[in-house]
Amino acid sequence: MARWWLALVAILLLVPSQGRAQETPSPLSPETQVGEELDIPPLPSGSGEQKRKKKKKKRKKKRAAAPAPGASIPISGAEAPSTAPGALAEPARADAPKAPPPESADPDDSDEDAGGPGFDVQLRASVSAGAFQGWQVRKDGGALVVAEAAAIPTARYGDFILRLPLRLAHRQTFGASLPETQGLGGLELTWKQSRRLKLSVEGGLVGFWRPGWPDLYQPLADGSFAPTSRASHLDRRFGAELVGTPMRRHRLRLSYRYALSDYATDPAFQPIDEPMHLTPLDHTEHALELGWRYVGKGFRLMAGVRGFARQDSFLFARDAGTGRTHAGPGGLPPNPLQSFRGGEPSVGGKLWLLQRRLELEAGYGLGLVEDRFQGYYSYTEHHPELRVDYSPVERVSLRATAAAWLRSYGENSYVEGPGHPPLTSGDRRVVRRGVLGGELRFQLRPGLTAKLEGRWVVNKSNFPPYVPGVFPRSRAYDIDWNYQNWLALGGLEYRTAVGR
Repeated sequence: MARWWLALVAILLLVPSQGRAQETPSPLSPETQVGEELDIPPLPSGSGEQKRKKKKKKRKKKRAAAPAPGASIPISGAEAPSTAPGALAEPARADAPKAPPPESADPDDSDEDAGGPGFDVQLRASVSAGAFQGWQVRKDGGALVVAEAAAIPTARYGDFILRLPLRLAHRQTFGASLPETQGLGGLELTWKQSRRLKLSVEGGLVGFWRPGWPDLYQPLADGSFAPTSRASHLDRRFGAELVGTPMRRHRLRLSYRYALSDYATDPAFQPIDEPMHLTPLDHTEHALELGWRYVGKGFRLMAGVRGFARQDSFLFARDAGTGRTHAGPGGLPPNPLQSFRGGEPSVGGKLWLLQRRLELEAGYGLGLVEDRFQGYYSYTEHHPELRVDYSPVERVSLRATAAAWLRSYGENSYVEGPGHPPLTSGDRRVVRRGVLGGELRFQLRPGLTAKLEGRWVVNKSNFPPYVPGVFPRSRAYDIDWNYQNWLALGGLEYRTAVGR
């Protein structure tokens, strides 16, 4: 066993000093921000309502079988699934049994890996309808319907667990043409070497199909926009994760992720004459993350660091200040392809109160991104977040969330000059984005939950707005980087599990 811990310590010492905590902050220019991911929470492997129910049933059985007062009680440490540092973890839903675990236990701890061979399938289906106004810089509004189905077949044999997560979701909008279909298929294999060490490898495909979206960068003479599917993409992903428990209440996690994103190409894209207009966003990304978690009596502490490197396949790097790429025909040779590196150290904490009916969680990350050519897109970003979950009565749960991304670009990001109007304020490019969210869930019957949710987004930037014929001079773009969006949905969700 000692050699396993020596290997783990050696690996941890090789982790770079910078990283990121959640998603890689997008370093791209406004023109490349053409799509937004379908805002439906994923069904992570090994999670879900049925898993929480099983864990609490096991705790009830353990308490029922506990020895009488004064008898000796064996002490054992339960294994817990890993949680990303600073991430806001999924809380127990309203339709889960309400018997709280002991105060000294982590609610996310689980002995799910224990036991003999078995097979089960976790199932989830949901449908919601509502309204929205604005979609990033788009001013569209209207109604929408979102439907989703997901399944996780899981097989266990000895020290091995095999999961095959599957997911299909669709969003249909009315009053605006912003449909989206999302599909996911993956494989995850876990080897539990001991109660203190676990290794997982995973791979899969994630696809986003966004047909016929009005392209703000292809305005037509009648004031409408040419339809495009260039925001659609297929991602191939691979990863590995090593989780260890060096001592009681402490958890260490080291993970590596690789992703290759292949975007649809618009028919109007001209790679020779206009290589930086309607350019496909194909890229590869490598990410390495180190996380630590400590579980106390009624609280949890988290810290982590994640580094990444991204290489674009078609976008060229930009000169400092002017943003030129020299990628068109004639003139100077083009710049190299765009590439970035950086990351985000993060800290977080969670607190349970009122017999765990109230859960408070807060996190903070410091994003550091470097444009590896001349720093045009280099920036620093502060990312605080807060979540509150409260269950006032049986079968009812409330959630409120708040998050902000406060981004400041470097000194080489933007310079006033020919074709470059001054910033609307200050001498450095900045972006301020805030998101508020809320959710109400009510259990109608076991496994069936009604839910209401809403979200409000505000974005402020001092980047000059695009004005037709003014900036950029040769384009008829009309885009304001200051916007507000809101979304409201109501619907039903059903969860169950079959098998052992």
